[in-house]
Amino acid sequence: MRMMLMASESGGDHGEGMSGYISHHLHHLASKPQHSLIDFSVVHKDTLFFSLLCAAITLLILRLAARKATPGVPGKFQCAVEMLVEYVDEQTPELAIAVVPSKRGHGIGDALLRGLVDKARQAGYRSVSLSVDAKNAGAIRLYERHGFERTEDDGVSVTMVATLS
Repeated sequence: MRMMLMASESGGDHGEGMSGYISHHLHHLASKPQHSLIDFSVVHKDTLFFSLLCAAITLLILRLAARKATPGVPGKFQCAVEMLVEYVDEQTPELAIAVVPSKRGHGIGDALLRGLVDKARQAGYRSVSLSVDAKNAGAIRLYERHGFERTEDDGVSVTMVATLS
């Protein structure tokens, strides 16, 4: 026989309703009773535990990404983390393009970059940014030809921004 327990509007056997259900969970594992709507002296131990657990998981993922980070063409995981962490500001999208080494110097990067910048301009963005390996001189020259300027250079990567007109 299978039995299923669920929170319901009626509150189940307790007859408390949803407000009773929420009130119970606000008092469960609290450092002391909460006497007002906003009481910063109350510590909810379960909330604190899960917040620290989420922070630890996030730091572990970022550490794994840092360990696997490579200069040159980044892997998928590195690209995903860089897209989450590195950006210039909320209104400036970050572009990401890559051309395999055997196809470089044939105008592919130029065409990709031109297309992305045109799309961003049509979408109404005022600027775009990108990050490039500091040792990738060919890519840096390409970006500079398209109006990108260096805004940050930590010796590992260079952040560049282009203002769109």
